[in-house]
Amino acid sequence: MRDLSQLPKPNQWNKPKKFEWLLRHEVSEADMRYAEKEIQSYLRQYESSITASISRLNSSNQRRIRLYEAMAHDELRDAFVNRYVAHSRQKLDARNSEGFPKEFYQKVADLYNTRSWIPTSRVFNTSEVGLGFPIALRLQENYLYTATNVKDKLSEARAAVLLVSTFHFYNMFS
Repeated sequence: MRDLSQLPKPNQWNKPKKFEWLLRHEVSEADMRYAEKEIQSYLRQYESSITASISRLNSSNQRRIRLYEAMAHDELRDAFVNRYVAHSRQKLDARNSEGFPKEFYQKVADLYNTRSWIPTSRVFNTSEVGLGFPIALRLQENYLYTATNVKDKLSEARAAVLLVSTFHFYNMFS
């Protein structure tokens, strides 16, 4: 049994004094077991909170984030920049041929629908879900995208951003 007169009174000691006391008094096996038990309990609670956070990020949001990750993919950046470049009449006539390069929206749909491509979400501290860690965004087999779907989703996202920015702009001056 420990001598209670040797225990530190943390509210009255500064950090150097606490550290000095810890160096002079060896940690017992019982203290180690208690610390390990408390750490395991904390890790179990943390793991359950992570599981709860992921479940709050519903599959619709996961699909949307996966699509945005596909749109922002490094290999598709040039296709995004050049998506409105005018082609010559010969190129336009050949657009249905095998050799014609795919347009941006088709490249995004192909990447999104690739089962082996598993991006991870980016971590934003201001996330409404409060995720402080990335999650794997796996392909959901029932939800495959076509080029038309990608174009529609990008238009919806653009409209939402414009709506929010317009709202904030008008509120700044009212």
